Amino acid sequence: MKIDEACESRYDPVDDNWTLFAPNRITRPIELDIASDLKKTEASCPFCPGQESQTPPAIWLGKAIGKQQDPVRVQLTQQVEPELDWSVRAFPNRFPVVQHDAITSPHHPPLPSKYLATTGGHEVIVDTRTHTDQISETSAVETQLMFLAMKDRINTWKQFHEIRNIVAFKNSGAAAGASLKHSHCQLIATNHLPSRLQRNQARLEAYREKRGRCIHCDLIGEETKEGKRIVAIDEDLIAYCPYASPLPMLARITTRQHHAAFEELSDSLVLKIASLTRDVILGLQKIHVNASYNLVLSTVPPNSSCNSEAFHWTLDICPRLSRIAGYEIATESYINPVMPENAALQYQEILRERNC
Repeated sequence: MKIDEACESRYDPVDDNWTLFAPNRITRPIELDIASDLKKTEASCPFCPGQESQTPPAIWLGKAIGKQQDPVRVQLTQQVEPELDWSVRAFPNRFPVVQHDAITSPHHPPLPSKYLATTGGHEVIVDTRTHTDQISETSAVETQLMFLAMKDRINTWKQFHEIRNIVAFKNSGAAAGASLKHSHCQLIATNHLPSRLQRNQARLEAYREKRGRCIHCDLIGEETKEGKRIVAIDEDLIAYCPYASPLPMLARITTRQHHAAFEELSDSLVLKIASLTRDVILGLQKIHVNASYNLVLSTVPPNSSCNSEAFHWTLDICPRLSRIAGYEIATESYINPVMPENAALQYQEILRERNC
């Protein structure tokens, strides 16, 4: 068996989990494909301009202003109907996972199960006026405004003292869980920090206590030194394919300097993150045409005892090129057919072509 076909398992110290790499599975035949039902037309799409009445009133608006298309945003203190020239628009989800003023019906679960009344907020960020799910058909300033919207809305929700977890994410394509074709992100804030995140937090703090450093800072240092898995790097940011990536072509973006909270970064740095993220996704979709992906932003949990010196914000671009099947469900571990070193090389080649 060739070296690049050999199976191996790699440990992720951040998630305390293992990924099984099996490069020989990349060529296996796939007869079935995920049938996309994202065929809603512009005329019936609730996210398209002119259809604003089909959604709750806007709570945040972003616009591209002037010849330079500078990103300008307005955070609304009251929900109002937006002007029709918005570029990016945020509003409460019509079908929320959680609600801030929800009325719950407490009950007594069977022991040893537990019950928790979960409240919070669920918002949608429509990140383009164009009826598309392809980032190549949107503008760079729309991507910038999308990230500014995430920053502003996280800052809004962390002001509620009961909120313990805020997740901003994007599902692009049917394979990534999108239910509508029109490109959009979501933000969910809850009064509960899930058990997996609690365990991650404890592990990060234990590492900091033992080593005196943030685990992500150490990983960034090692990745920078080794260089095999780096996608792009400059004085502020790094994009790389983690050593134990659970998904093929997964790319992680973060700051090289320690920052716990994405929402506390300067606007200028957020705009740089937006540009780098856009480049990586465009690269991904050049390698794998119209690839579905999840974009997942992790920032320090608000209103918690989490040590900010132990937590480092990250943005993961998670392509959905493989299926989560029985093995993954049974073991909570993943089988990845693409070595991260090979993934990084593919990204590097595409980004070089784009910058030429």
